Amino acid sequence: MTVNTPIVRFENLPAAVQTTLEQERLLIIGQKTSAGTAIEGELYTGLEQGLTFETLAGKNSIGAAMIRAAQEMIEVSEIKPQINAIFFNDATSSVAASGAVVFANNPTAATEDKTIYVTVGDAEKHRYKLDITTGDTATVIGDDLVSAITADDTCPVTAINTAGSVALTAVNKGAEGNKLTIQIEGYVAGISLSITQFTGGSLTPTITSVFTTIANIRMQRIVMPESYDIDAVVTFLETRWLPTPTGIIKDGALIVVLTDTLANLKSSTVAANKKSVALLPNKPVNLLPVGNADLLVVGSAHVQMNYVIAAKIAAISSLRLTPSAEIADYTDAVLSSRDNFGGIHISTLPYHNTPLPGVPLADKRNVWSEEETLELLDAGYGIFGNNTENTAVLIGDVVTRYKTNTFGKNDVSYKYLNYLDQASVVREYMTVKLKERFKQYRLTTGKLIPDFDMANEGSVKSECIKLYGELADAAIMVAGTDAKQLFVNNLIVTINEALGRATVRMINPAVTQLREITGYIELVFTN
Repeated sequence: MTVNTPIVRFENLPAAVQTTLEQERLLIIGQKTSAGTAIEGELYTGLEQGLTFETLAGKNSIGAAMIRAAQEMIEVSEIKPQINAIFFNDATSSVAASGAVVFANNPTAATEDKTIYVTVGDAEKHRYKLDITTGDTATVIGDDLVSAITADDTCPVTAINTAGSVALTAVNKGAEGNKLTIQIEGYVAGISLSITQFTGGSLTPTITSVFTTIANIRMQRIVMPESYDIDAVVTFLETRWLPTPTGIIKDGALIVVLTDTLANLKSSTVAANKKSVALLPNKPVNLLPVGNADLLVVGSAHVQMNYVIAAKIAAISSLRLTPSAEIADYTDAVLSSRDNFGGIHISTLPYHNTPLPGVPLADKRNVWSEEETLELLDAGYGIFGNNTENTAVLIGDVVTRYKTNTFGKNDVSYKYLNYLDQASVVREYMTVKLKERFKQYRLTTGKLIPDFDMANEGSVKSECIKLYGELADAAIMVAGTDAKQLFVNNLIVTINEALGRATVRMINPAVTQLREITGYIELVFTN
């Protein structure tokens, strides 16, 4: 016989599957054009991969512009959140908004060679250079603008010139077109320049079918134009923060950028006191001709469609929470390498000072003042705008509309989107991990018997404490001996054997964010 001692035996086992949270999904709700092939109200997925969204929505539609913006924000990473979209036709009987750029001979034609720029909607993508030569008439200049707009197949408007008066009509009908900005940079002698603000757009698509379409699908971020029914979407989302009978998590948040006056924003009841929405205002501006003005603008301070800005912010938000996504372009994590990559730990990383690429700087005359900014934050609106050097646009504090609890008391629990993200991550992490740990266990109020899969009050508590430690190590819950003891002291588990139910009550010692440093500097003399 063969001597084969000691005997060594190994059995191949499948790889251990690491528990991860649900994939980040961004849902874009927007209008399509008649050229778009998408079926109204149907969910289209996988658009982060550059699929044919322009064919689905129509290249110059609201929906296509939003997806294009979101894709640009996540292209910095090979690992991406999922981009989904639901497209809608223009509402029946809706009317397209119209505006105008008017060139008028003063008195007969241009008297100098000059270059001016005309922007319609988006100073990043729809800014048109007009090289004017001495002798050019208003009609010639108007024709040049129409040619530039017509050649731009993603432009959100069409244009017709009549003797220098260029009539602009929104491609998608409806109220959203009223928010389009027109800007003229420069002045040419011999030609008068003026702008007519977009007006007349009416009605918006009815989007209630969205709620049925995604009834069983979690969308952590939703974005749509400001003219759509914000309250309806928020009401839908608020219910999804409640626990479901089967324990499936469906929560998410809506992000909308809108343009309105400070007074109107402060008095608005839209999504009042709701946690699942972040509204970020773009300041309205109306700089009309005064003499030889070098800037004429009617619309919004940051000259870009608000739904495009919202799609950018939502895409960055989704990318931040995507495990291992490369987010160095959106953080200042020089000393903290882990914060250069996405994941659940980013739920507690502040949004403020996050770069917002592709959003044009606002003219310094048109930005929210410091006092206005504080009033907006207090009223429940987030902030984006120029940095202090006026060299880049940054996201500021992103706050929700949540202000008071059910008893009407001031409550900051869900004031910031970070707080909402953190609470969502903790709930999902605890849910997923406890389900994984106890997926086929007996339940008892007695002691555990060795070599049997059994759970009791003590083992459930032990697992919750272990998970708390993992979340603390990920900078999501507060770490340290005192914080852990506080968690343990407030952890209550009760067992109901008849129902097979372990009821757990725990606290969430949340890591928050550094938003302010205050103190005193005392003047002293050394002699």
